[in-house]
Amino acid sequence: MSSCAPAKNGEILNKELLSSPLFVCVIYADKIALAKLSKRLSCAIKTLPLRVKLIFESDTKKAIEAGATKECALEIDGKIVFDGEFRAEDIEEIFKGLL
Repeated sequence: MSSCAPAKNGEILNKELLSSPLFVCVIYADKIALAKLSKRLSCAIKTLPLRVKLIFESDTKKAIEAGATKECALEIDGKIVFDGEFRAEDIEEIFKGLL
């Protein structure tokens, strides 16, 4: 992905990197925050050698069941890594640690 733009539900970012690892990320937030946070995520990973499949979830009950305690959260491969709003720099550091 060459520019930062809000992603779509189910979209795979950096999909052209076929030999790179694929991470599944769920963003738990309301619909307005989903657009903002998906844009941050796409900015954070655009230069990293990995792919990310994005799933959007705006159901509060599902967010609570996943372990979220704030209005928005980010889950990577089944684990909540941010509970609350997150910055692109934070996301980039998390993924660098996973590579």
